[in-house]
Amino acid sequence: MFTRKVLVVVLFGLQGVAGFCGIAWAGGDADYAWQQQMLFEPSQQQLQQEKLGRVFIYDGIKSVDIDLAMDSNYDRIGNMMFVNTVWTSSDGEPLTDPYTGQPIVDDDC
Repeated sequence: MFTRKVLVVVLFGLQGVAGFCGIAWAGGDADYAWQQQMLFEPSQQQLQQEKLGRVFIYDGIKSVDIDLAMDSNYDRIGNMMFVNTVWTSSDGEPLTDPYTGQPIVDDDC
């Protein structure tokens, strides 16, 4: 009986984690827009957190946006980290791999 209860708790826990991960990975355009807002128009709460040392990790941001953020938010650079950067041309279009046709993204190594 005890084993059955433990199994039920574990299965519900895994279900909850899987559901959360699905929500986190399903961001798409809305997630990108939210990150851009955090990058270019931070809330007072975010600025306060940055003053306390919080670093925000931006995932999948275009290189043209990173360049603009570095130029316009110089005082916040120490609170920004970028992973999986999508490399773009100067007009903001993602560069693609000529062999695969996929956007060129940093592998963060």
